[in-house]
Amino acid sequence: YAQSVGQTNDGGYVLAGYTNSNDGDVSGNHGYYDVWVVRLSDTGSIIWSKCYGGNFEEGANAVKQTFDGGFFVAAASYSANGDITGHHGSTGNRDFWLLKLSSAGAIEWEKSLGGSNDEAAISACVTADSGYVMAGWADSDDGDVTGHSGWGPTEQNGWVVKLSKTGALQWNKCIFVCGHETIYSISQDANGKYLIGGQTCAYAIGDGTALFGRLSGDGSLDWVNTYGGSQGETFYSVLPVSDGAGIAAGYTASNDGDVSGNHGIYNYWVTKFGWHTDIIDPKQNRIAIEPNPTHQYLQLTHDQPITRISITNTIGQQMYDYTYNPLLAQADVAALPTGMYFLKTDSGEVVKFLKE
Repeated sequence: YAQSVGQTNDGGYVLAGYTNSNDGDVSGNHGYYDVWVVRLSDTGSIIWSKCYGGNFEEGANAVKQTFDGGFFVAAASYSANGDITGHHGSTGNRDFWLLKLSSAGAIEWEKSLGGSNDEAAISACVTADSGYVMAGWADSDDGDVTGHSGWGPTEQNGWVVKLSKTGALQWNKCIFVCGHETIYSISQDANGKYLIGGQTCAYAIGDGTALFGRLSGDGSLDWVNTYGGSQGETFYSVLPVSDGAGIAAGYTASNDGDVSGNHGIYNYWVTKFGWHTDIIDPKQNRIAIEPNPTHQYLQLTHDQPITRISITNTIGQQMYDYTYNPLLAQADVAALPTGMYFLKTDSGEVVKFLKE
């Protein structure tokens, strides 16, 4: 199975996934399922193919070419032998397994991350500082996993991990919204922040709600929110775009809530977000406004200095941008049409309000 593909700097391609074979194009299998990485020329001929793993089960979910021409692979591993060192828990539990390969496919270093239960790395990107960030999920609340929340150690949280260029663990972050989170995609934007996409609130039937959020460069959560309708959706890929917004893509079964135009059962679902999604965790805000809804004035309460205020509508159009008077501590929005708006301060706080 090929789980990830990317173009290399010589115009060729690299594939990563897993294999249970030890014949044909596959050699060097360590037993059962191995991580399998294949490098191809620009015409599709095999330059090299290699297996990595132990005697149990491994599989790669993401491969990225690194700045030095090598490759970084994010995987899940069950084994505690072969190419794998530092496995956590028993061989019945998965770890994040991370490999740095040379351009010829040789292992330069590998690292297992996790705790006593299950973890799996699903997405990865090479960061601007030549390090690496991975995302997936974690069931553990020990070992390398900190900040796990939910209903006990077997409640799955989204998990994001940042490594240095040499593989040193720099930070990790658990993402919990309403239960059973998985981060399927992570990417870095031009400001060094990380966009994450996935699924949350997924239980027995597997149909949860799409998750989209952003982390700061140090791993702190800027915001996270859920999107979708009544029938279930997931974001499998997120990317920043040049105008400062983000694109998320996946699937939906809904035709209500945030979703419209469904053609029947499951559809592809692509959504563009602007900066106003920065709202989202009201606990992060250090500014309050009242009354909300309002007819004319918004009274502001805040614990950070403010010199300017801007107000945008729900599609990101700026309606006001003016100097803030702390003596009045208010904004006059009487001229705004009825609708939803976002008030943003120069200190970076964003709050949502309704104009009636």
